[in-house]
Amino acid sequence: MRTTLVLVLLALLVAPLASASMTVQGGYVSTAPLVVEDHVLIRSSGTFDGSTPPMVRAYGQNGTVHWVIEGKATTQPDMADLVLMPAGSSPCGAWPEQIIIAWSSGLLEARTPDAGLPLWQANTTVQSWGLTATPVVVEEGLLVTTRNGVELRCPSNGTVLHAAETGLGWRNPAVMANGTVHVGDEEGRLWSWTPGEAPSFIALEGPVRHAPLVVNGGLLV
Repeated sequence: MRTTLVLVLLALLVAPLASASMTVQGGYVSTAPLVVEDHVLIRSSGTFDGSTPPMVRAYGQNGTVHWVIEGKATTQPDMADLVLMPAGSSPCGAWPEQIIIAWSSGLLEARTPDAGLPLWQANTTVQSWGLTATPVVVEEGLLVTTRNGVELRCPSNGTVLHAAETGLGWRNPAVMANGTVHVGDEEGRLWSWTPGEAPSFIALEGPVRHAPLVVNGGLLV
């Protein structure tokens, strides 16, 4: 099916105060476009009937497609936002600016923004589906919520620095505050985890599918 997306961000790159629209072929556009220099990156989720796989497309200033990445079709839509990881370095290595893509097939990968070339790939736990939460850039590295836990990964090669098992999740990004990671799960538990230690949780009501918000020294869930 076809999804029409109004790209105000693309219009701003081409002509100030102008507006433009374009048709993105296939799937559902359910995440925000990501603007990187002169590219607009758009993620489309695969259709539920399996006729169209999930994709990531990079559009140039004139609306032409510069590169396309096709993901593996799964039983769940790919709804994690694309993430821009700035270039940097840490004790685990150095890395260039990269686009982080989390697929519901369980694949986590980094690619170059200009050409979509692969930098590294990593497989995560799959239980009916894999990654559905948006990864988070933190000072310590890349914070990834997997199907059944949370991981801190090195942006230079995707290796796991620390990991903890929590409850089964769905679209549940984590947040890190003062060195402690907080993330919810489908059973209504709010987990807290300091890398290198065992996680703990408190029981709430209803699935927690959004990242907790740090407010005045506490958490808004």
